[in-house]
Amino acid sequence: MLGDKIGLVRLMTIGFVGYIVLTYPMMSIMQSSLLVATLAYVVIMLNTVAAQVGAYTVLPQLFEKESRYTGVALGWNFGVIIAGGTAPFVAVWLVEYTGDVQSPAYFVIALAIVGLIALSTIRHSHTSRADLQAN
Repeated sequence: MLGDKIGLVRLMTIGFVGYIVLTYPMMSIMQSSLLVATLAYVVIMLNTVAAQVGAYTVLPQLFEKESRYTGVALGWNFGVIIAGGTAPFVAVWLVEYTGDVQSPAYFVIALAIVGLIALSTIRHSHTSRADLQAN
């Protein structure tokens, strides 16, 4: 409902900016207690909700109906392979390299920046509900 109200690209932008601004501080306070860790995790996950809810609707709109399923499937799964598949390795490497247990936040922040760059290339005419229904 929020995405329909403010726009899906804007919702995704809020999620990515939230990752950039909040991930490191939230990871820093997670060592305090289980309750604080839970609350910090929820804050980080709100960014996931904003980014993914928008993506689930925006991505199909970027493709013509003849190639929509393939385009979304390839784009989504390559993203999961590249970012999700390498995340454990990169997280361990960052901690070993920097000595900072919160350094995996840098990986999240870098990917959020990539997401913002990708969002900036979307023509807003392709992200309306009317456009989706027309295709």
